[in-house]
Amino acid sequence: MFDFIKNPVSQIDTWIIGNWKMNGSLLFNEDYLEELLAKIEVMKFDPSSFCGLAIPNVYLFQFSNRLLDRNIHLGAQEISSEDEDGPFTGDISAKMINEFDCSFVVIGHSERRNKYKESEIDLVNKAKVSLKNNIIPIICVGESVKDRDQGNANIVVRTQVKQFTMGLKSEDLSNCVFAYEPLWAIGTGKSAEPEDAETMHRIIRSEFSEVLGVDPAEKIKILYGGSVKSSNVEQYFLQPGVDGALVGGASLNASEFCKIIDKSIRTTQNK
Repeated sequence: MFDFIKNPVSQIDTWIIGNWKMNGSLLFNEDYLEELLAKIEVMKFDPSSFCGLAIPNVYLFQFSNRLLDRNIHLGAQEISSEDEDGPFTGDISAKMINEFDCSFVVIGHSERRNKYKESEIDLVNKAKVSLKNNIIPIICVGESVKDRDQGNANIVVRTQVKQFTMGLKSEDLSNCVFAYEPLWAIGTGKSAEPEDAETMHRIIRSEFSEVLGVDPAEKIKILYGGSVKSSNVEQYFLQPGVDGALVGGASLNASEFCKIIDKSIRTTQNK
């Protein structure tokens, strides 16, 4: 489990988060874990890197013991905005997630925003609950192709970020990680040009500056997500404002995911 006190989020230079979405099976998972664990045994991990997998909640137990004390952190894809047990059918609480040594949780992914109509208030509350329970919130923001075509991408993303800068205390905001994921690049094979991703990251960071000031805002970590793979991940990590990657489909292939981790760490070290 992650420890904010021993390892402040701001001191981690490289972030690689795999998001399995609704994929996996007991048999597939065993084969994946066998290959993943064999590969990470011989990989060189930088102490200032954070690598993790967000898997479906039903498989957290299967992964928890196997990844304990390894270089891959375990994470959840969803969390309840409620902090106490109660009549919340289908919800998974932070306390439950903690029992599987989860270090992080994905919040506000566009697939959940769109399909389940999660409100900004709920998303902010989920971030608060996560932080209270020592779980890093990976908060997703991003625009649709319609927003971009109409020239509204900047406004949409700024508005999404502002909900968190207004709803969280400054010290809480500094322990959040944000992920810019343009909706048109998720699972489509298309990806934002590295320079365009960098531009949006600067816009996001400017929102933090208004609340925290320039220097603290520079320490907030912002990841890029959207059809990231080993063949293009270096291009994003070379951008000064890109601190990591949120990887979707490519994280389902253990060999490919390890290549992404290796290239990401090497590129950051050579910046």
